Amino acid sequence: MMTNLDGLSVDAATFYLFLRYGKEHAIKAKEIARPLDEGGLGFHPRYQQELIDELAAHGKFVCSSCGRPAGYYKPLAAAEVEPFVTQLDHRIQALGAKKAALLNRWPELRPTVVRPPRRVVRPNGESALRLELDDALTGG
Repeated sequence: MMTNLDGLSVDAATFYLFLRYGKEHAIKAKEIARPLDEGGLGFHPRYQQELIDELAAHGKFVCSSCGRPAGYYKPLAAAEVEPFVTQLDHRIQALGAKKAALLNRWPELRPTVVRPPRRVVRPNGESALRLELDDALTGG
């Protein structure tokens, strides 16, 4: 498959070209780091994640699998992307729970958001603006 890698860093392009197409050809992060690190580029797993983010910003998607085979791969079809999206949803839920726990412990960290004033009509027919604070401030 011919791939346009214009605009990518050399490391991101190298990483992308190293990966194989298809979930059945997933490569573990350690297996990626070993041959690419020979040049002293430091393709450690955290750096690999930065490269994956760079690739995604350029429309080059890399999926990961926790199952067998575990590792990174370039998806060929929606069926290979679907389990990765589910995995991302689970991570998002877990991060949301961690964030909620932290904000419950330190409520002063909750963001204060002021909503635009809302026009209300009083029983006597007069209208007024009412300023409301977001629930983030009250915890509700």
